[in-house]
Amino acid sequence: MLKVVDVDLKIGENAKAHHTDRYEWTQQRETDNVNVDPCLVVRRGEPFDIFIRFDRPFDSSKDDIQLIFDFGNLALSTDTALIFNMTDR
Repeated sequence: MLKVVDVDLKIGENAKAHHTDRYEWTQQRETDNVNVDPCLVVRRGEPFDIFIRFDRPFDSSKDDIQLIFDFGNLALSTDTALIFNMTDR
């Protein structure tokens, strides 16, 4: 089984490319005395980059990759999720 060991959402680069770099959500911030990490904020219909590192090289003959993007709570049950199959099999 292919395992994810690291995901980099490229928040700084994507925020700049999507003109969301001045949004509070894309910055390290403090809320109620708790540090909050930056979030990825992109614009609909525009490309963005992410980097995913696996525990071994990807082998298209035996590995399937599926990316699920959800938007809010209960995303899969409310049609606010997108599922992308990244392999041809």
